[in-house]
Amino acid sequence: MNLAVVILNWNQAVATIRCVEAVAAWTQIAPDIWVVDNASQDGDRDLITKQCPTAHVLASAGNLGYAGGNNLALRRIMSSRADAVLLLNNDAVIAEDQVQHLLTELETHPRLGVVGPLLDERCNHEHVFTTGGRDIARHLGTRHEYAAADLPALIATHRLLDVDYVPGTVALVRVEVFRSVELFDEDYFFSGEMADLCRRARAQGWTSAICTRAWAKHEPGGGARSTLYRYYTLRNRFLYSRKYYPSRYALYACFWSAVGLAMAACSLVRSRPAEARAAWRALRDGLSGRFGNRNVAFGV
Repeated sequence: MNLAVVILNWNQAVATIRCVEAVAAWTQIAPDIWVVDNASQDGDRDLITKQCPTAHVLASAGNLGYAGGNNLALRRIMSSRADAVLLLNNDAVIAEDQVQHLLTELETHPRLGVVGPLLDERCNHEHVFTTGGRDIARHLGTRHEYAAADLPALIATHRLLDVDYVPGTVALVRVEVFRSVELFDEDYFFSGEMADLCRRARAQGWTSAICTRAWAKHEPGGGARSTLYRYYTLRNRFLYSRKYYPSRYALYACFWSAVGLAMAACSLVRSRPAEARAAWRALRDGLSGRFGNRNVAFGV
């Protein structure tokens, strides 16, 4: 299968260049590499273009988030020779042979639309393995998590794990999926768009799964990004619930409002006012239907 790889950049040129160079060093797959710069500051686009001459570098006029940034590249890729697209965070690492496992699963299973690896995630000194996600309207903790000791049994009994969605950290998507269900919903901006895509794909007969033979490492950053993540992950539960559970939206809205208030209260108790404000804004915007890019509310 012909492969394209899409890597987003937002003020992290060093990490993006490192990620591109790792993919460019592959010797068997030789994918087309696309980098989308989401209106970074400090000349990121020029630096990436200079350091990554084999990559197609696209620059957006404004920050389009995960959904819009990927869409910018996907519109080009859909008219190319690519059969599959690897969506790859610049803070994730996956080896060529692991990508080959994912490609093999797409080739073996014609209705498999989205497939991802086991994610070895390290954050705040914690070490867990995640295997895809559950319905984001119905679950507070959407990631399936496993301890390292539990992995051998999992791998021995499951080659593919059917999931509600594959995390966008590392996800291999059949190009035909985008042709049949369209691109990412940009109202999400950041977080929830993969759950939405996999939901639409499933309605068209495509499955989403985790390949237990493949794995990748992910070390997410903190700082302002963690505050934004808290905001968007909570706010977008309201968007997802509106779209897929309209008859029960009032119930879900009450539930996520209670969750948001609890988050804000806990953050205040822990002297984390920025996180408390993020939760409160998520409630306000989610309930009022204010979606899309809201980074300006956080001064970024």
